[in-house]
Amino acid sequence: MYKGEWFNSISHLIGAALLFLIAVALAYRRFVLNLPFSTRLLFVLAGAIYILGALVFESISGKIAEISGESGFAYNAIVTLEEACEMLGVIIFILALLHYLAKHFGVFQISFRPFSK
Repeated sequence: MYKGEWFNSISHLIGAALLFLIAVALAYRRFVLNLPFSTRLLFVLAGAIYILGALVFESISGKIAEISGESGFAYNAIVTLEEACEMLGVIIFILALLHYLAKHFGVFQISFRPFSK
């Protein structure tokens, strides 16, 4: 990759991702605005944390990998942070969904049975 080429490719990626996020936000704005405040807050928080990991830390890890390779401490630390943000975003989203189900549909229960052959 030539000098400056990485910046152009990552800036185009982030720009396209932001346009996609705006389109999705506009498409689902009525749905999100009709959610209870606590659920809406958790949905937005989950999405923001997930996007932080997926876009911001992913682009940083790409730059670090380009400069120093994929075996150094800095690369491994930023990839761990990226994955942690993505997993935390999903966990918060699942929490919001379960909270909504329990609040609006009464008792929410999951049971498991042993597998029988």
